[in-house]
Amino acid sequence: MIRPPVTASVPVQPPGVASERGVALLAVLGFLILMALIAGGLLLTVNSDRRLVVQSMGDGQALNLAEAGVAEAMERIRTGEIPSTPNPRMVGQIYLCAPGQVPASGADTIGLATWQSPGSWLLYSTTGKSSDALTVRFKTDAARRSIYRFDPTRTPTVQTQSGDPVFVVTSTGEEGESRRRIVTELTRARMRVHDLTIQAAVVSGGDVHLGDVVNVCGYNHREDTPTWIGLGPRIAAPKSCNEDLDAGMWEEGPTIEQRYGVWAAGGVEPGSNGPYGEPQPFAEHQSDFYAGCWQALNLTETEFTSMIGPPSRNRAPRVLRGLTHYQGNTTLSRCDGDGLLYVEGDLHLGKDFTYRGLVYATGRVYIEGSCWVLGAVIAGAGVNATSSDRAAVLYSRETIENAVSRYASRFVRLSWREG
Repeated sequence: MIRPPVTASVPVQPPGVASERGVALLAVLGFLILMALIAGGLLLTVNSDRRLVVQSMGDGQALNLAEAGVAEAMERIRTGEIPSTPNPRMVGQIYLCAPGQVPASGADTIGLATWQSPGSWLLYSTTGKSSDALTVRFKTDAARRSIYRFDPTRTPTVQTQSGDPVFVVTSTGEEGESRRRIVTELTRARMRVHDLTIQAAVVSGGDVHLGDVVNVCGYNHREDTPTWIGLGPRIAAPKSCNEDLDAGMWEEGPTIEQRYGVWAAGGVEPGSNGPYGEPQPFAEHQSDFYAGCWQALNLTETEFTSMIGPPSRNRAPRVLRGLTHYQGNTTLSRCDGDGLLYVEGDLHLGKDFTYRGLVYATGRVYIEGSCWVLGAVIAGAGVNATSSDRAAVLYSRETIENAVSRYASRFVRLSWREG
């Protein structure tokens, strides 16, 4: 018996199932596309935020660098390297280069190398001539013939008749792709130094050893006392302190403020050439030496710190003008100057050193050559005079007050803008 062939039964799909699967697939694809778009948007947002943060940080750092450039410019004005002499066309430019690589400048331009250490320069100037170089100039009229000055006693305070000159500093800081430029106008507000608390021509926080060729005189001397007066004994003879006392050459009369020759917290070993002074030539084993130079000048520590500024890098000067600050043991010879010489350490005064004003060292002062000081010498750790050449320290209150006041100042910003 022949059986009929068996055929497999194919299940019959209900109507609409295939279309439902297509819709589900499209839904999944749409969802995946949507998630991809969301993820892409998030990535774009994150990248955009990151760029904004980086840009913001770069802008802030660039602005800080520009401010650092302004700070160096102010110190170069303070030290006199950018002068205050009345040349309306004067331009000072500070480059990121070594001292021997400063670009050649014109007659009215002063080119200076940065004070920064090589290899770690902050980018607030350029290596050569450029519109982005750190620049200092006077604020002038349009013709650059008159310098604007600041005088708080006048109205308006900024005018061309009196006061201290107004400087315009342009500093451009760069950090990565960020670039910020500052244009600021500033001037120096002068401080008046008076009511000194200096007890003698030589004041020491330690012992004092005077040689036989060093003359120390505490009688008050005139500010116009000629250099090298007072090298001999205190007698009426040329180049002595009282060359002509009746004519006031060069000591002022007995009713005028006088001081000890030497005042010391330790012992005093006088030489055969003095010291001289009133109420007596020297006072030893005294107490209450200064806590710092500010006390001698009758200033606060904050005022003094603001006034003196950071240590100078110029260790071989021929002229010491202004407020000179050295850090570490310092040797000075064959130079002259005026103002305030402040040394954090020992100070060695060698041959042909002349100074008008106050010399202050926190360590010992060694007089080793033919030096001459009109004003006073103060040493925190003591004084040793080992010179075989004639030397003199002559007290002069007026010289100290006027010499220090001439340069004592703080900077005042009159305007600030980004340009």
